[in-house]
Amino acid sequence: MMNIQTPAARSSDPISSHLAADEINQSGSRHAQGQRVIAAMIEAYKSGRITRSRGITTKELSVYYGLDRHMVARRMSDLETARQAFRSGPDDTRRCDISERQSQEWWPSSRLMDQVDREAA
Repeated sequence: MMNIQTPAARSSDPISSHLAADEINQSGSRHAQGQRVIAAMIEAYKSGRITRSRGITTKELSVYYGLDRHMVARRMSDLETARQAFRSGPDDTRRCDISERQSQEWWPSSRLMDQVDREAA
């Protein structure tokens, strides 16, 4: 289970953002969205779209797995905080296959990739 300790809204955001953050946390939607994103990342690893040397951009993940691109981007930082995903460094980018822009890559955690590899063996 993901344990998200970070706020979903910045202190400088308007009250509407804080109300939305409260709702997404209380309803369980934030957790459910994170689970959908990590499931898509695991599927991308299983299918070879993600390898240990090549990750996936948030745009690619959203297009390939039918997820909202902005939801994916928001949940990635939650997954990173929960240590279920990690990203490339800020200067370590590649051209996204969808947007054709330089983008950071994301991977499921090493623990999750190891688990997939063990199950496939």
